[in-house]
Amino acid sequence: DFDNAKIMVKNIVVAFQIKDSANQDYYAREASHYSDKLTELDSTYKASLASCQSREIVYGGHYAFGYLAKRYGLKYLAAQGISPDAEPTANDLAKLVEQVKKDKIKYVFYEELTSPKIAETIASETNAKMLPLNAAHNLTKDQFEQGISFFDILKSDLDYLKIGLQCR
Repeated sequence: DFDNAKIMVKNIVVAFQIKDSANQDYYAREASHYSDKLTELDSTYKASLASCQSREIVYGGHYAFGYLAKRYGLKYLAAQGISPDAEPTANDLAKLVEQVKKDKIKYVFYEELTSPKIAETIASETNAKMLPLNAAHNLTKDQFEQGISFFDILKSDLDYLKIGLQCR
């Protein structure tokens, strides 16, 4: 949720300003710029996700995108609970497979930096295709060295969401 990210930015900038009061204006300016970028990306998400054929995300990972789904009015089904260590039961997977078939879901999303086995199972049982989503809390060494940013990840996620939700 981009509003939550803006709150985090505010809290971080206050901490920097306390620790380094000589550069308060710099931190305020950078925080304002960052918040503007968040607002712009939020607007892009709203516009892009408004015209989708599907409103349902099926995610073969833990419940990492609940805020995103709520913010943009999407239905969100995750194979695992909130804890990334929680494993779905066979019954959980069977129910999810049935839901995918019932709703004729064409794409199953998987967490980019973890094993996609759960999403692969769902996809193979339903003939769905797979697409990655990145919760934007980790980078690979290569991504870090390439200077990939939080915004780059979220723009990539939006591209995959537009494919998976069949947006115009």
